[in-house]
Amino acid sequence: MRWAAAIAAVTCVNALAPRMAISGWTTYINTSLDCNPSSPEIRCISAALYETMADVLVQQRYVDAGYRWIDINDGWTAIERDASGRLVADATRFSRGLAGVVASIQAKGLDVAMGIELGPTTCKHMAGSEGHYELDVQTLGAANVTRLLVHACSIASASSSFYFRLSTLHAIAKRHVPPLALDCVLDQFPVNASLVTPYCATLTTQPTLPDNWAALQVRLRALLALPPGDMIAHHPGGLLVGGYALTEGQNRLQLGIWLLLHAPLVVDIEPWAISNRTRALLQQPLVTQLTLEALMPSPPELLGSLANGIQIWRRAVVLHGKVMTLLLALRLDVQEPQYNVPLVFELSDVVDKTCDRAILHDVYGESPPVAIKYRFTLEIAPMNAYLVLLEPTRR
Repeated sequence: MRWAAAIAAVTCVNALAPRMAISGWTTYINTSLDCNPSSPEIRCISAALYETMADVLVQQRYVDAGYRWIDINDGWTAIERDASGRLVADATRFSRGLAGVVASIQAKGLDVAMGIELGPTTCKHMAGSEGHYELDVQTLGAANVTRLLVHACSIASASSSFYFRLSTLHAIAKRHVPPLALDCVLDQFPVNASLVTPYCATLTTQPTLPDNWAALQVRLRALLALPPGDMIAHHPGGLLVGGYALTEGQNRLQLGIWLLLHAPLVVDIEPWAISNRTRALLQQPLVTQLTLEALMPSPPELLGSLANGIQIWRRAVVLHGKVMTLLLALRLDVQEPQYNVPLVFELSDVVDKTCDRAILHDVYGESPPVAIKYRFTLEIAPMNAYLVLLEPTRR
């Protein structure tokens, strides 16, 4: 297979950093308050849960690889505020208070993002921040929190008052020293993204994915069907990579599309449940470098879509000061032929028409870098993905 279309050489790159180059773990969907924090239930919201998670991320070298955030979205506060009107951590679940758990996690080399509710009550029916934005930003900032996970569970719709509340919270967070970033998780009702994105470092509008291939497949199809500009406008959500319901190929599919979109790598699966093989995939140096260090000056481009379900995508990347091409070949379905399909690529087609030599880097680390001339071949299996980084070289 040869691609007829060619991309113009990138001679002047106005490379923009990702909105929020972060990677870590979230607990938005997989935690519960319907338990005793002293029980062995590993999903029970408490300081012990988050400190255990931090320990595992250190021990299993996720922190060394760049996964340095733990998101605490909801369930950490007491049902009511204290006598001074301040948000306080639940005394049973967080006996050392908010500052205590944040300090403990930060001492392990990680950082913490905390949930905040625009309305009067959170998704788990705790105290929301409506009418207390200034005080709550001060409280969270005093605990050394620098990222806020903004929810709107107790607001009925995206009315003008909703946008006013968000802009007000943003202005207060920006005035704080140091400023606090807002990551917006607005999945309860439709929002006008153009009115929201000025205030949000990242915007997630889709519900959290269950550990289920069918649901993930639908999400992946929807993402790839968007116009290129819309593909990168929103944070597509958390990673299910390593989940019980996914095969290795399906892990590679989601991770490949997230890297193509330059999305934050925030994992929704408990780190202790992830296999050694999947951990090695998540910790590949190029995986985290593409997320945390790379610049991507233009949206993804669909090079081709074949009758057997194969799609080929590319995106310009600036990494370590070098302009490269990220190439993703994927098969979301089991279609005929139900075996590996070889694809032959010409460098002059997938990089630029003057390119005839390059170093091919396997992003997933399954083979060492290799010098290529003129063309190369990839084999792609059903429900799998191949992701490579092409670094042009001079003769």
